[in-house]
Amino acid sequence: MKKASVLLSAFLIFCQQGMSQCMDILFRENNSKYSSLLCASGSYALGSNAITNAFFGKFYNGGFIDQAMKDKVTDKLVNENRFGADINMGIDYLYLPDTFMGKPHLGFFAAVKNREHFDTRFSKDFFQLGFYGNKDFAGETAVLNDFNLNLLRYQQFQLGLLWAGLDTAKAKLGLGLSFLVGEQLLSMTARTAELYTSSDGTYIDLKTQATMLRSDSSAKGLGSVNGLGASADIFLEAPYKLRKRKGVIHIRISDMGTIFWNKNSLRYSTDSTYHYDGFTVDNIFDLQDSTFKTNIGGDVIEDNLAVEHKAFSTTIPASIEISTNTSYGKLNIVKGFRYFFNANYKGLYYIKANYFITPGLMIGTKLGYGGYSNFNYGIEFGADMGHGLVLLMGSNNIEGFIVSSSTTAQGAYLHLKKYF
Repeated sequence: MKKASVLLSAFLIFCQQGMSQCMDILFRENNSKYSSLLCASGSYALGSNAITNAFFGKFYNGGFIDQAMKDKVTDKLVNENRFGADINMGIDYLYLPDTFMGKPHLGFFAAVKNREHFDTRFSKDFFQLGFYGNKDFAGETAVLNDFNLNLLRYQQFQLGLLWAGLDTAKAKLGLGLSFLVGEQLLSMTARTAELYTSSDGTYIDLKTQATMLRSDSSAKGLGSVNGLGASADIFLEAPYKLRKRKGVIHIRISDMGTIFWNKNSLRYSTDSTYHYDGFTVDNIFDLQDSTFKTNIGGDVIEDNLAVEHKAFSTTIPASIEISTNTSYGKLNIVKGFRYFFNANYKGLYYIKANYFITPGLMIGTKLGYGGYSNFNYGIEFGADMGHGLVLLMGSNNIEGFIVSSSTTAQGAYLHLKKYF
């Protein structure tokens, strides 16, 4: 390929999934006049196996959720459901000169990122109870067991080394270490949660065994330091040849880390059965606070929920991704697998096809299955704009922008990279 195409195809190596992976460890051998690069990136993605884009939009923005919207979600519900979302913004820098610290094939990289993550796992009964009420559960038990929810916001400051001379085949190895600043945490787990409604609706019984972790609620927003932590990334790249076709295999393990939340954090726990049969009012003109308190058996929160201020640690969602990129002239085929740990995530299998219309202009398409949704359909556009400037933009779930009423995922990403 010509120089522009080489530069663009090199850029795609670590941007295969539209996340904030801006590092390009192939550009120097492809175009020797560049020794460093700077990349600004932003992306968001959300998905579910059941929650539709239209339903989420109304729920998030506080709009009216009509019966038809709820029914479309209900039709997709299974025994165990999932929903997840990520927002990532960052700036990456990579420097790979002829020699670094007196050694050839050695470079370093640095990054500053803002990370936001949300995921939840919930039962079919959980959704129906929350949005239809308990009327349909008269004489039955709504099973809400194994509920889990995680909300995490943190900032990441990363430094790493890249070795581009692993062997004679020019395989490459990178290691990055990150300092993390915990901004906000909300984590809820209910191993047992069952709600029984009497057949005549006169009482309910709630059985729970649950915990909730929460960062300091008095310190919110970007710049809040409610916890500190560290994480590590490692990646390996190795070229291969398959039936005379050249390709590259990539293995990346990211965000293996922990955040230690400070002593102003809160831990809630409960392991009890609660019986509620309403309250009796003898005289509507003589309502007092004691009337309500006496009839419902005291303060429910104080009686059934243990609350304590304490420091604790949580692991952040880590990921592993394995992919191959095989060249067929103007066409590159990428096949891969990705999995997130500690995130209620289903393994994602995907295949991409990137076609170079001209040496400096690329279009791509993607098909995947898994993640937070089920089937995923994506498009991508890349362009070398000259003077070492490369643009990549696209969506891994373009279907969410086309048919929002029935699809369950959406997202978009943008990378702008400058070579020096």
